[in-house]
Amino acid sequence: MRLRLSDSDWGGALIDFREAITLFPSAFMLSWRDISLRYRGSTLGPFWYTMSTFLQIQFLGFLFPTLFNRTDVEYIQWLSLGIICWQFISPTLGGADGIFVYARGIYTERKIPYSFFCVKYMILQVLVFLHQLPVILYCIYAWDISIGFTHFAIFFLGLTLVSMILFCACFILGILCLRFYDIPQIVNLLLYIGFMLTPIFWMPQMAGGRWRLARYNPFYYLLDVMRSPLMGNDVAFSSWVIIGAMLLISALAAFMLFARCRKRIAFY
Repeated sequence: MRLRLSDSDWGGALIDFREAITLFPSAFMLSWRDISLRYRGSTLGPFWYTMSTFLQIQFLGFLFPTLFNRTDVEYIQWLSLGIICWQFISPTLGGADGIFVYARGIYTERKIPYSFFCVKYMILQVLVFLHQLPVILYCIYAWDISIGFTHFAIFFLGLTLVSMILFCACFILGILCLRFYDIPQIVNLLLYIGFMLTPIFWMPQMAGGRWRLARYNPFYYLLDVMRSPLMGNDVAFSSWVIIGAMLLISALAAFMLFARCRKRIAFY
């Protein structure tokens, strides 16, 4: 699949994005309906996801501080909030392979903008993640984190920027997974490696000189703009710069790939 700019449908891609934005209310309604159908007949519904995260941070918050000999509150905050934020990034990227695959029966029969399915997918992921807010509030209360309205505002700003980056990344993965069936396995492998190399279970000062390697890990910056405000800390200026660069690069890459492949998606 060669990406030649001369074969790209720039105008068609722009129109597709514009139509998807106008259908945002429909995408939100369908995402909410998907959540309702997924947990139909369940007592707790989507809050089972909240409960599983709560139990996970309780168990890991008891085990890992002992293993790493870090029983201080700062490490427990870092670990708990890192796990919560990672559970937004990893499932979102891991499930992007089915964005267009599972919707093939819809866009081959009806005239619906392709980007609508990616918008709907990201809305669904954000709604699911918002069910983690009770766990976040519990962590803030239990570990006596001193934060104010400004920190919450910065957290939601970071969440918005991360969601936009993930939207672009999922758009790219969704198209590539239509053409190359090995991409999902590669993504899952990279997510596992990224989970180990990203400062979630460990803090930068625990890595010594090898901490420099984490600075080249994009997952670290995605976590930093969400986790630091929740810990009552300021987000480093370098993190904002890198997040802005990641958003620009991912948006350009997604648009160029979509403009090149838009007319072929239905035939992959």
